[in-house]
Amino acid sequence: MSTNAGPDLSHGKPLDRLVDLKTTYEFAALLFGPPVFANNPALNEIRRTLRAQETTSKIFSMEPLMADQYAPFHGIALEGNDPYARFQIRLFGRLAYRVSLPNLSFDHRKIAYTQELTTSVETRG
Repeated sequence: MSTNAGPDLSHGKPLDRLVDLKTTYEFAALLFGPPVFANNPALNEIRRTLRAQETTSKIFSMEPLMADQYAPFHGIALEGNDPYARFQIRLFGRLAYRVSLPNLSFDHRKIAYTQELTTSVETRG
């Protein structure tokens, strides 16, 4: 008899949209530094949305994704600008969300950060 020790993502509430927006914003702040804190209408609206905990905000979109199998890693990536900033957040290798910021683009190459959960090895590139 085999036992599946992976997380069961088939039950419960989906991840709150603000968690994805906050994770995306903090990743952008780590990547780009001071420009993310600038007085910019789109960035100001993201910060206002996070402070107000406004889950119906139209300043971003979130697309749920799902891989076929679990894998022991978490990751976040800047997928690029096509034509606006898109990020992907991946949990347990399987559950993922694409966060699009239609009023922003970043002058930066595609980049990803992952953490292997079994070894704690971090990869950036």
